[in-house]
Amino acid sequence: MKVTLCSVPVEITPRLYKARSEGMAIMPKIAIVSLASWMEKHGYSRDSYDYFDIDMLYPTDDEIVEYFSEMQPTVIGLSAVVSTSYTQVKRISKLVRECLPDSWIVMGGNLSASSEAVLVNTDVDITVVGDGEIAWVEILDYVKKFGRTWNFDELKKIAGICYLDNESNLFFERYGKAIPSDQMPYSDYDLLKTGLRNQ
Repeated sequence: MKVTLCSVPVEITPRLYKARSEGMAIMPKIAIVSLASWMEKHGYSRDSYDYFDIDMLYPTDDEIVEYFSEMQPTVIGLSAVVSTSYTQVKRISKLVRECLPDSWIVMGGNLSASSEAVLVNTDVDITVVGDGEIAWVEILDYVKKFGRTWNFDELKKIAGICYLDNESNLFFERYGKAIPSDQMPYSDYDLLKTGLRNQ
């Protein structure tokens, strides 16, 4: 099983008015680092996942399709930190679905407060509401066991996730637990650099 973690831009425009390298301030992706760290603590080695910093690189549609066509991940995680990321989530998930129809697309971040709108109007399969590290690893464990099958009895055991059931009803039962505060990772700049695709 291959996994890709992706940052999602906050801009709603298809192109930036200037390159990130021209002085646009971007914060380190703490959520991505925390997800990756929790994965590694639970049996997912560094070579089992990749990081694609879409927010920083701001690739074209063709570049996004080229990346996913080459990598062929089983699960794609989109980190959407604010509501203005919605347009980008819709764009990116559509591109992913077109080239990888059988991959799982999972979205977390503050945009998950609008999970129903995301799940109904984009190609996202599952959203993670609230703290995501534990739920993310449980989703990966689920995919390892069940593949692309929607087993709703098993999915409902994962706290903190939303999805649409067979009748397109929104399912959300409870928030998941946060990881212990003493296990919050420091920024992993080596990981963050890999997201830049050796640019």
